[in-house]
Amino acid sequence: MIELKDKVVLVYDFGNFFPICFNLAKKFKKVLYFTPWEGAFPTSNDSLLGTGFEEQGIIRVNSIEEYDEEIDLYVFPDIYSGAKQQDLVNRGKRVYGCRMGEEMEIDRIAMKEHMESLGLPMNEYDVIVGFKNLREYLKKNPDRYIK
Repeated sequence: MIELKDKVVLVYDFGNFFPICFNLAKKFKKVLYFTPWEGAFPTSNDSLLGTGFEEQGIIRVNSIEEYDEEIDLYVFPDIYSGAKQQDLVNRGKRVYGCRMGEEMEIDRIAMKEHMESLGLPMNEYDVIVGFKNLREYLKKNPDRYIK
């Protein structure tokens, strides 16, 4: 069994899943936390998310490449960055994340069509285009959920 207390994990996040760092910090030697912050006009807020938790073993980093040799596991708790995840896997890195499975969430209609083509069970769904059409549809079908 792998001893995690000797390992370093990096969480690549967009700001929604920082709390998982606290659980990882209980098991790993160190948790590095990264959120993309670069842009034409980045603000200090963009690069400060996750700072101030060094005592809990969580360290905010502004570059994943700088720590590449030190990182034992990359964790991507959200969708997106599938190509980055796949690149890390191709370089022999351990990655926890959906990789290109993000397409299932991003293009749900294509995913449902693909599932149907495989003969997998599907829930009933309707595709509505436009707010006006959606408003009219919901008036006639009040028991529907919008995703």
